Amino acid sequence: QELLQGLNSSPNDNSSIFTLPNEGLNWEAFEKQCLSDALKQNHGNKTKAAKFLQLGYKAFLYRLDKYQLT
Repeated sequence: QELLQGLNSSPNDNSSIFTLPNEGLNWEAFEKQCLSDALKQNHGNKTKAAKFLQLGYKAFLYRLDKYQLT
């Protein structure tokens, strides 16, 4: 949740979806949080969570394993 607060949506600017925080971003923590949130929003359904993140199913499973979220 805290990681996502640092990203501001920019709906009027098509060049970027988010504005990164000035202090930088811990990518691995951000990615892990996105994976976890996608699973929660899709009630643990990995197929739906992968589609939600627009990831291939195998890529999604790889990332779950990488962050020990399985």
